[in-house]
Amino acid sequence: MSLAINLSNGFKPLSREAFNFHSWEDYLSSLKSAYRRRIKLLTASFETIRKRPIPCSQFDDKMYGQYIEVLRRSKGKLETLSFGFFQNLPPEFELTAFYHAEVLTGWMITVSFRKKLYFFLGGIDYTLNRQYHTYFNILAEIIKEGIEMKASVIDLGQTAEIPKIRLGGKPVEKSMLGYHSNPLIRQFLKMGRRLLEYPVKVNENHVFKEIL
Repeated sequence: MSLAINLSNGFKPLSREAFNFHSWEDYLSSLKSAYRRRIKLLTASFETIRKRPIPCSQFDDKMYGQYIEVLRRSKGKLETLSFGFFQNLPPEFELTAFYHAEVLTGWMITVSFRKKLYFFLGGIDYTLNRQYHTYFNILAEIIKEGIEMKASVIDLGQTAEIPKIRLGGKPVEKSMLGYHSNPLIRQFLKMGRRLLEYPVKVNENHVFKEIL
């Protein structure tokens, strides 16, 4: 399951979710007051953070350590990507690092394709996360980036459902194919498929105001 924000015209003409957001301020004004107030409160803690876009080839050991820490805490990890994987991503992948003074508080990698913006991977310093609400603010930065590039959809990726839903994300069901040439192994895959299913049930929040 992935969570996404639809920024293009949709099938709910009476809902603010079905219209384009022209700016971050437009997006904020479209939210119900409780959600708008929470976002403003949490993003205020990020005002002292410096945003630095850099090539993926400059991905460093500190960033990789933060990725490993995020992976360690994740319940749905499938594999551990190598340091070289990040440094050798194609140029379409954009790395953005966030610093307080010279301290790396977190980073994100995004990629756009066919008017859609995808949150690929990220890392955070958990010792500073409570102070700067880094993960939440990374999500907010992705939304800002998507609005600025006039993306039709912002895909916020998997896991961390609650903050993404509170930002207006909607769950999108995903499927994964498991196959093996050996019919016996295929049968085992079929029997064990529930072990690979994502068990979390998500309750959608109606975060946007209705248009009368």
